[in-house]
Amino acid sequence: MMKQLLMAFTLAALVTSLAPSAFGSGTVTVTSAVCPSSYPNLGHATVTWSVTSDEPDNVALWAYMQPGYANDAWEFTLEAVARDGSNYVDWISYHHDYAWDLNVGTDSQGLNGTYLTEADLSCSYP
Repeated sequence: MMKQLLMAFTLAALVTSLAPSAFGSGTVTVTSAVCPSSYPNLGHATVTWSVTSDEPDNVALWAYMQPGYANDAWEFTLEAVARDGSNYVDWISYHHDYAWDLNVGTDSQGLNGTYLTEADLSCSYP
């Protein structure tokens, strides 16, 4: 039944981005993404990031979500504060878009950093 409820999109590497800056460069990758086929079911993905930088561990990974309606505002949350890592996210919602932004040079709350790169996931259907 779960197979009928979820439309699986296995994405070996949905997005990998590289961006040079004064703080080094970084990558963010979304893999193994499964978008749900209907509400209220949830999907999942694995988000992996790393930074090549001389900065200490003041690297922030922000998660942004936008419902699939153009006029709805993006919501955001601090996903992690670490130079590198991998998170399994199990809150991917039907008809939503996501972005994970990687910043370096942040303060203890992950703010005021320099944008390095991002990875995107779209679970919005036409």
